[in-house]
Amino acid sequence: MPELKIHPFLCRKDNIGVLVHSQDGTTASIDAPDAEAVTTALQTTGWNLTHILTTHHHGDHTAGNLELK
Repeated sequence: MPELKIHPFLCRKDNIGVLVHSQDGTTASIDAPDAEAVTTALQTTGWNLTHILTTHHHGDHTAGNLELK
C-alpha cells in the first residue's frame, strides 16, 4: 500500500479542507469548500490536484468544484 500524506488547511470562516497525496502523484481534495483555499494549499505543498472527492452536495463542500475542475 502506498504511503499517503495528509495536509489539512483552513478554508472559509468555519471549515477545514484536506488534501490527500499518494506517492504516485495522485492528489485528492476531500470536498472543495473554497477553490482559492484549495489552490493555496496545493501551492504550499507543491502537489497537483487530480481528484475531488465530494462527500455530499452542500455548498460548504462543493463551492469550489467547478473552478477547480
